[in-house]
Amino acid sequence: MKNDALILDNYLKLINLLPEEDKLEIIIRLSKMLQTKRKNSRKLEKKQGDSLFGALDDSDSAEVWIDRIRSSRTFTRSIEPL
Repeated sequence: MKNDALILDNYLKLINLLPEEDKLEIIIRLSKMLQTKRKNSRKLEKKQGDSLFGALDDSDSAEVWIDRIRSSRTFTRSIEPL
């Protein structure tokens, strides 16, 4: 946290030396960057949210899935007769 404040202070000292037009350009670019990140995070949240509901994007029926699961099961245990 302390290092972040130090870095920020150094940036602000550098920015203070710039002409007004360059300062405005920095503001514009930072705003665009933050808006892009916000949009991307919303898209990512939506994608992650869709996966939480267990929705399967497949046209196969439940019976087909049940058959696939049952056929993929393997039993290696052998039961000895008494």
